[in-house]
Amino acid sequence: MKSIVLFVFFYFGSLFADEVIQGVVYLTPSGNFSKVSDIYIRNKVIVRITESKRKDAIRYVLPSFCDAYVTLGANAVGGQNNLEAIKIALKSYLVHGFTHIQSVADGPWIYQIKSDVDSGKILGPKIIINEKPIIPKSLELESISDLLYSVVDNKDLTLKEFNRQKADGGRSIPIFNRNDKEGVFSFDQALLNQMRQEAAEENKILSIHTFAERLSIIDALVSGNRYLVHPILSDLGSEISELHKKELHLTPILNVYRNLQFTDVEEEDGKLELEFLRNNSKFFVTHYVSMYETNLKMEIPKKELKLLKSEYSSYLKFLEKNPILKQKLILGSGAGNRLSFHGLSGIQELKILSGIWNLDEFFFRIPTQNSCSFMSFSYDGVIAIGREANLLVLKENPLKNIDTLFQIEEVFKQGKPVLFTSAPTKKNPKRR
Repeated sequence: MKSIVLFVFFYFGSLFADEVIQGVVYLTPSGNFSKVSDIYIRNKVIVRITESKRKDAIRYVLPSFCDAYVTLGANAVGGQNNLEAIKIALKSYLVHGFTHIQSVADGPWIYQIKSDVDSGKILGPKIIINEKPIIPKSLELESISDLLYSVVDNKDLTLKEFNRQKADGGRSIPIFNRNDKEGVFSFDQALLNQMRQEAAEENKILSIHTFAERLSIIDALVSGNRYLVHPILSDLGSEISELHKKELHLTPILNVYRNLQFTDVEEEDGKLELEFLRNNSKFFVTHYVSMYETNLKMEIPKKELKLLKSEYSSYLKFLEKNPILKQKLILGSGAGNRLSFHGLSGIQELKILSGIWNLDEFFFRIPTQNSCSFMSFSYDGVIAIGREANLLVLKENPLKNIDTLFQIEEVFKQGKPVLFTSAPTKKNPKRR
């Protein structure tokens, strides 16, 4: 009887589809592109996929993307976003294919933004809110807001906040494990291991933000933690076992570290990236170009610039030497850091990664299956019958031209095409 009900749902549901996307090849859960197909969507869900009779003007469909690390309250030039800037940022995520994002270190106001997005008052992606990052106290943090971070100065206070987040928070618990010489407290391996084990008992993850520091990375790995944020220096590769690398879920936020070295010197990377974005993203030109140009003029001492370039090169080399990391890599844009603009930064991150590894179908598991399942949404980054329809429609094959991600033709969020401008509602299913 159950099989009959499912047949009726999927077959007859497809006859009354809300949307039909015709003549496309889509990324299958196995990592291959399908034959030319029509995709039928009903009540947010993909109800049927059939071979298409339409063989001309073939388009490409990917699952929509998830960004596991954004800070909506910060802009990319060192300031704070007001409400209008946040609305632009949220729209930018959708324009660039991100239907799901995870907010880290935003204030309590983020709950109202999430509510307004969920109710349709504000156009934007689905938002999951991380609890306040737990960070050890230091002189550097004396003036930091307790609305953004949970600053702790002893083990008991750490465990009290950890237990609160374990009971009330989302799937991942953010730990900012920065080793500060002037710190009054630090997370040792025993404490990190204890929190990891207790989090696992509740099916939760300890996400360790290492700030690319050697001791922080080693402490995290030795204590059994396998979810790390920030990149790893190539020299550290010899100190990390092959088993640890195989198990590692890394969110490298490379675009953040690359942008730290950008200046407006002609023929340098900062100037070249500015011209690239001008030529490839209309949204950037409309909303962000002047901010980018102004901040690019920031002077960086030569000694510091040399160090930044050397470290960034080492981060790339670590990934080049360890292609196994691609299997579990998680996309986090770090948007809100210097020149890391909301929405755009995630696509820039993918472009950087595409220059490190071969661009194949499995590459797109990074912003979809890997990242979405980590964020624990009902959406798992997969295109299949019975799954929520969060989709990107592209004119070109992204495996042959990754820059097409800057010019996505159409975005579907929960089965509905995202309308970036107002349009009349149509009763008949839209065939696209």
